[in-house]
Amino acid sequence: MPPGIATDLKNALIEPDLLDRTARVASTLKPLGPEALDPVLKAYDSVVIDTGDAELILLVDWWARFDPRGALAWARDVRIGWHPAVIAAATRVWAREDPEEAAKEIRSNIQDDRLLAAATNGLVRGWEESGRGGLEDYIASLPGGSPRGIEALARVKVARGDPQQAIAWAESLPEQGSFQQEATERVAEAMAESDPQIAAAWIARKRTEHFDGDLALVLRLTMRWAPKDGKAAMSWIRSLEPRADIRTATQETFRSWFMSDPDGATAWIESVELEPSLDPAVATFALQQSATNPDLALEWANRIQDPDLRERALVKIGLSYSVAAPEKAPEWLARVDLPEQVRAKIEAFRSLNAQGGTVPQPGATPAP
Repeated sequence: MPPGIATDLKNALIEPDLLDRTARVASTLKPLGPEALDPVLKAYDSVVIDTGDAELILLVDWWARFDPRGALAWARDVRIGWHPAVIAAATRVWAREDPEEAAKEIRSNIQDDRLLAAATNGLVRGWEESGRGGLEDYIASLPGGSPRGIEALARVKVARGDPQQAIAWAESLPEQGSFQQEATERVAEAMAESDPQIAAAWIARKRTEHFDGDLALVLRLTMRWAPKDGKAAMSWIRSLEPRADIRTATQETFRSWFMSDPDGATAWIESVELEPSLDPAVATFALQQSATNPDLALEWANRIQDPDLRERALVKIGLSYSVAAPEKAPEWLARVDLPEQVRAKIEAFRSLNAQGGTVPQPGATPAP
């Protein structure tokens, strides 16, 4: 063991610059073996480190290479070590060497949901990096399947940089149960960040095959695509075969866009030619105005071409404004032009609320 290791490591740990500190700590730890554990821990004990700091990740990554069970036990016993990033680092290293043992440890000794998610993520990434088989079988064997494990593995596959290989992997999984469907959704979700157009073409093909999870698959993509390129996401939604689920997909995709980029979404819906397929987006836009500009909300609601959806939107606007501006709402309701059946429903709900009932919250969108 090199002399003065505790001093050298302490000096590295108190380096003020994060990048320099991380590099120094990593280069100090890398050549050390298990015999250096005591002075290493002594150095760590001598400085102030906060939960989740990069230095702790480096520590357990180094430690787990020769004693993964001990590294994970230390993280569990020391307050600053019991953190998702630290747990994920330890289980990832362990899984590269012995994924089955790492999996047993996780299932036996980690109950906290947030830490279990991190441990599962580390396990999946390490197991996949090990090149050993059995990972998919392990995930599928978990009670009820493991959405966490499937998501982590799907993200690894997409991160490899070849979207077609990620797609081929998802389609190679057995169709029994929900594993393939969940993996397909998660791959599409991950591809929304890097290859949304490729994912869109894949999903369009899956829809022609009557894939069971059509709507969920569409939304996995568009809910993440829309904040980045709402115009492209909405254009793709409009290109799909107009099944019943497209109404919900249109609503939620536009809502996702509006919530992240209201100016862009507003400019788009003001410029596009409205047609019945866009009614759910129009309803969403109208409801988003209801608490602050009810007149504009009514103007847009009256552009909804489906009479049932238009009526539900008008009722919801009246209720939303009643909640947002209870002092102004009666005068506003008295002067605006509303169908009698809409006005009657609004008044019935207002009466119910006055008696202690509940009124839907502003901004929610009526079901398409």
